[in-house]
Amino acid sequence: MVVAVFTIHIHYGFFMNWYGQKKGEGFEYHILAIAIALALIIKGGGRWSVDRLISRKLR
Repeated sequence: MVVAVFTIHIHYGFFMNWYGQKKGEGFEYHILAIAIALALIIKGGGRWSVDRLISRKLR
C-alpha cells in the first residue's frame, strides 16, 4: 500500500474520486488500510477474533 501511494496515487491528491469527475484516485483509502493493518499488527484481533476461536478449537 505504501508503494502504491508513492508511485501512483500521490499525483492525484489526498481524496478519493467520489463523483468520478477526476482522472485518478487519491490515497485517502490507502492511508486508512495502512492504519487498520498497523492497529491489528500492534493490538491483535481481540477477544472476538476468528483466529482465537480456531486456536481454541484446535487445542
